Amino acid sequence: MSTQRRIIAACASVLALAGCTTSVAGTPAAKSSPQVAYASKLSPKDQATLAYFAELRKLDPCAFLDEATLKDLGTVREFAGDAYSAACNAKVEVDRSSNKSLEISIQLVSKDNGFTTGAETITVDDTAVEQKVEYKPGESSASINTCRNLVAFDGDYSVLISVFRRTSDAACAEANQLIAQTIPLLDTRPQREDSGKRKSNTATAVLDPCEALGRLSEDADVALTESTQPWGCRFTVDGADGSIQYSVNSNDGYEKPYDGERIDIDGHDAVRTQYGDTCSVEVWAGYPKGNFDPVDSDYIATTVRVSSDDCDSVENTAEIAVGAYLDR
Repeated sequence: MSTQRRIIAACASVLALAGCTTSVAGTPAAKSSPQVAYASKLSPKDQATLAYFAELRKLDPCAFLDEATLKDLGTVREFAGDAYSAACNAKVEVDRSSNKSLEISIQLVSKDNGFTTGAETITVDDTAVEQKVEYKPGESSASINTCRNLVAFDGDYSVLISVFRRTSDAACAEANQLIAQTIPLLDTRPQREDSGKRKSNTATAVLDPCEALGRLSEDADVALTESTQPWGCRFTVDGADGSIQYSVNSNDGYEKPYDGERIDIDGHDAVRTQYGDTCSVEVWAGYPKGNFDPVDSDYIATTVRVSSDDCDSVENTAEIAVGAYLDR
């Protein structure tokens, strides 16, 4: 996984309890959306959360980046969805002679994501933006300078625009150009299924990682935890913490696991690991039915990752999760 993707994936998974004071730029998702069918045994609050997340997963982050503005910044070398993080990435060559380029990521994140710690509130076209520079100019010119920008979207989630550059200057001026064009696009609520960008409509970005909770709740008390996300299901089963995430991994990740043991989950290759009291299973599941965009290449496969504090049940949970992912 590239440095940029590791940064993006880490940022997407952070859900620390920090405040956010930006004004709302987008139209709220419908909290009265029809409840997801599998969640009938979950609490009304959890059902509403899952319905809200279903609406967020449909949104196409690539359509929140104005392509004309990207071209104004330089030559667009890449502009596509990211199967690793459900984000959208662009790479813009600014000065070919000096090999300077900008790498841009845009994604939806929880407003309580910890980003605002150390951020400065600026105003772009009358909209509050939380802006933070990581590796400030002059501090580490050999590292990636990053200008992160958080724009409130619908009250619960925000749009995070990150601009990376391997120079001693953070690209906040360029980020502000992009933000100014992104703000009016937030009300359009573009859909992934209508996107013309590669990898915008991948199964890992669109499908619901919590769908297995329907089966799990038939015989147990199941509840979402506060850290659950649209692309990472966090829950408890009879009090034991668990998680399910649809992801991607190299095909040789199973052949050459860093640690753990190779196992079989319902006919699929898998690797089981244990860290302390938590057990994890990653299953090389293949591809579900449906009109989804392919991931990177023949060397990359979609996987289902399951973890649980109940090591005796983690393989059964993994089997249920794989079934929910593939059988639709």
